[in-house]
Amino acid sequence: MTAELRGAPPHAHRPEVEAETQMRAEIAQLRQALSSRTVIGQAQGMLIAFGACSADEAWHVLVEVSQRTNIKLREVATALVAATRGNELPASVRVPLRQAVRRVRNAG
Repeated sequence: MTAELRGAPPHAHRPEVEAETQMRAEIAQLRQALSSRTVIGQAQGMLIAFGACSADEAWHVLVEVSQRTNIKLREVATALVAATRGNELPASVRVPLRQAVRRVRNAG
C-alpha cells in the first residue's frame, strides 16, 4: 500500500467510483434543468396567453426581469406560475415584469 492510500477510504482512487459520482451529479443537474425548463415554458405560455407578447418576446421579458432583479430566471418563472394558484406575485417580480411587458408592447 502506498503512503498516499493509507488512511484514505477504500474507494478514494478508484476510477469507476469517481465516474459514478460524476454521472450522479450530471443526472441531478439534468433533472434540475428539465424542471427549470418546464416552469420557464409555463411562464412563457402565461405571458402569451395573457396577450402580452409572442413566444420570443415572452422569453426576453423573463430574461430581462431576471437580470434587472438579480433573481434567477427559474425563480421568476416559478413566482409567475405560482400566481395562478392564488399566490401573490412578489413586488420584486411584479413591478419589473409589468415594465418589461410594457416595453415589449411599445416596441412592437
